[in-house]
Amino acid sequence: MVRFPIYILLFPIVFNLLVISTGLSLAELESKVLFSWKTSMKASNLDSWLLDTDNETSHCRWAGVQCDNDGSVIEINLSNFSLNGTLDELNFLSLPYLTHLNLSLNNLQGKIPKSIGNLLKLNVLDLGINMFTGSVSVEIGNLTELHSISLRSNNLSGPIPYLLGQLKKGDMTILTSSYLGTTPKAGALALKLGHCAITEKHKKKKNSNAGSKNGILELRGNFGKIKKGSVPHDVGLISGLKALHLSGNDILGGPIPSSLGQLRALEHLDLSTCGLNSGIPSQLGFCTNLKHLYLSGNNIKGSLPPSLAALSRIFEFYIDGNIIIGAIPGWIFTNWTNLRSLSLRENSFIEPIPPESGLLKNLRWLEISSNTFSGHIPLLIGNLTNLEILNLFSNKLNGSLPSSIGNLCKLRYLFLSGNHLTGSLPSELWNLEAIKVLDVCSNIFKATSQKTHDTS
Repeated sequence: MVRFPIYILLFPIVFNLLVISTGLSLAELESKVLFSWKTSMKASNLDSWLLDTDNETSHCRWAGVQCDNDGSVIEINLSNFSLNGTLDELNFLSLPYLTHLNLSLNNLQGKIPKSIGNLLKLNVLDLGINMFTGSVSVEIGNLTELHSISLRSNNLSGPIPYLLGQLKKGDMTILTSSYLGTTPKAGALALKLGHCAITEKHKKKKNSNAGSKNGILELRGNFGKIKKGSVPHDVGLISGLKALHLSGNDILGGPIPSSLGQLRALEHLDLSTCGLNSGIPSQLGFCTNLKHLYLSGNNIKGSLPPSLAALSRIFEFYIDGNIIIGAIPGWIFTNWTNLRSLSLRENSFIEPIPPESGLLKNLRWLEISSNTFSGHIPLLIGNLTNLEILNLFSNKLNGSLPSSIGNLCKLRYLFLSGNHLTGSLPSELWNLEAIKVLDVCSNIFKATSQKTHDTS
């Protein structure tokens, strides 16, 4: 059971006492609170924010303010209003019905006040692209009605509050371009996520409710601001997660946690450029809702586990720039029939391209350059009639270019250079009207009398 601070439980009593003590109606109190905050600003584009003592709901006509039928403020949207100041003078306790607060794209400074935890009806909080400093207050975890929180592009520091795990209704958590986290203590996990360095100090707290149902966790990279850590095993406890973006955190290192297999709702997983140095855990095959899987730019070793054949809904698979070995598994072509993009570039794949590759009739991008594929280009590649990019550069392919290549009427980029292809270029090649780049250099093609295709 999660325990809330006592003042949160007493909030209705405290608020009623506040209104009674001022002798003002709620609408009058809200207008005075907002006007007081405006006057504390060094600068702002809030010229319409003028008090009208004869109209207690005049603030409902102020720019960026929306009220309900009773004159209570429910939304404040001051994105890009040139606000220059702090939140110190904004009394959140006097805004009990506020559901949306957007103060992004301003020049707000100082700390995010702990009193922001009084906004118990808040659904959306966007403080992104400002100059806030200090740590993220634990009181944000009390905003249990929150659907969306953005703290991106600030100068925040310290740990991410574990109480964020209580935000069960969350659809999106974005914490980018800040510096969150401290040097990890023994047993702590340091993550540099989304221009954020996150220190997970509460992974052992049973009451942290880590299994919250946040839909999207986007915490992209910062490129080297903290000491090396790893992707936490406990990420598998966020059972409702649909998208996990950790790309660009190139000092994370360590293995891909097998606990990711517990994220059965996961549709989008981006672990590219995270310094990962293990094999792909077989448990990842349990994420049968995956549609987008990005593992590029790591040091992932070994072969592709057969359990991945279960990912039949996958649209995009990028594993370029790793150390994957062996042949392309046949199940990629027989099971992944929804595939749109396949990138295996810069690995150590061997053997011929399987003829089953022609089954991927939805494929638009096939990138398998810089491997050691051998043998002939399969005739059935002509079945990939939706293909727009085909890159076979720098392999050990031999034989002739099949005439079926002329069936690829949508092909715009064709890279064949750096192989051992022979024979004449098929005349069908010149029928590809959409082609923009055709690279056949460094092969052993015979000269042809066919007029060179104009790619200019």
